[in-house]
Amino acid sequence: MKRVGSHIGMALLLVAGWGCSRTPTGPGGNGWTFEPVATGLQVGLHSSLTTTSDGTVHILHHDADELSLYHARRTAPRAWESVRIDTIGWKGRDVTLTCGPGDTLHAAWQDIFVKDLRYATFDGTLWRYDRLDPWKSSGEEAIVDARGDGVHLLELMAERSRVQYWIGGAGDWTLEGEITMSRPRSVLALAWGPTGPAIAGFASSTSSRLTRFDLRLFTATDPRGTWTKSTLVQGLQRDEFTYQSLAMDYDETGVRHILYRRGNGDLIDLAGGRVAREVEEGRVRIGRDPAGILWVLYPLEDGFGISSLRSDGWRRETTVRDIDHLGKWALHIDGAGTLHISFYDHSQHRLWYGRWEP
Repeated sequence: MKRVGSHIGMALLLVAGWGCSRTPTGPGGNGWTFEPVATGLQVGLHSSLTTTSDGTVHILHHDADELSLYHARRTAPRAWESVRIDTIGWKGRDVTLTCGPGDTLHAAWQDIFVKDLRYATFDGTLWRYDRLDPWKSSGEEAIVDARGDGVHLLELMAERSRVQYWIGGAGDWTLEGEITMSRPRSVLALAWGPTGPAIAGFASSTSSRLTRFDLRLFTATDPRGTWTKSTLVQGLQRDEFTYQSLAMDYDETGVRHILYRRGNGDLIDLAGGRVAREVEEGRVRIGRDPAGILWVLYPLEDGFGISSLRSDGWRRETTVRDIDHLGKWALHIDGAGTLHISFYDHSQHRLWYGRWEP
């Protein structure tokens, strides 16, 4: 059986030997619960998740075997309904999902074959689609953020060494900003601070003929206006950092925290020192809960760790082991402060959903 998409499918999975499968585990009493969402080769290699106001969990995930993008909706504990929403070609790379005003879902991803940026919105019944900037090597590191003034879309165009910022909605988009980055690495981070948006990324250093990279920051009071560039870390060699680990957010006091993994395995916060040690190469995710506390999800050798930023600094809160993680996973914090994650376990060929209440 390839996919878990209903109560019947879940029952069949249980009968077929679910009890013999390896389940992610954590320290006793830490409150984690895990559920399988889909099974198959590289199902969920790229995933993103969010929740709506009624508590429903939504996951978008790429299926590399079927070359499709799926929308999985949690209908009850351990029960998921799954619908294919994009097909034909390598759909769903760098997928990102968020919930906007009115509980509408907003998603963006790259169609890797034609390198287009795709956008879709879901009103609870139907998906509507847009294709932005077609045939122009776009859509890498797609980021979507639905706000009161519209939907904000960010994409990296590595071949053209620039970042593009779109604002609009279904069927009506305007390219509001273009940011030049010399030979950018394929990673971006977007966060909104007290004075406006900020974008962080690694770019080729202009101060060296060697292959070195700077960690750069671009800020604006309005994305439609002028962006100010600054260099935060200069002249990094390739073995001194992991570009995919970049993450950024603001704490409740308005302090900006930018994190990245050093080559020695330390996860560093430019504003707050070391967050964790022995962090593996891979994606780092950050989010802020309703109380203003920052939470960070990061990969370990056989699992993941989660740390929070408290008044006395970064503190490891929980660790989950026995996971062969691969690809692009996701972290979401809902209005009640519950942490939700999705990740692909390579050894089991399974997409997992997990939740934890601190």
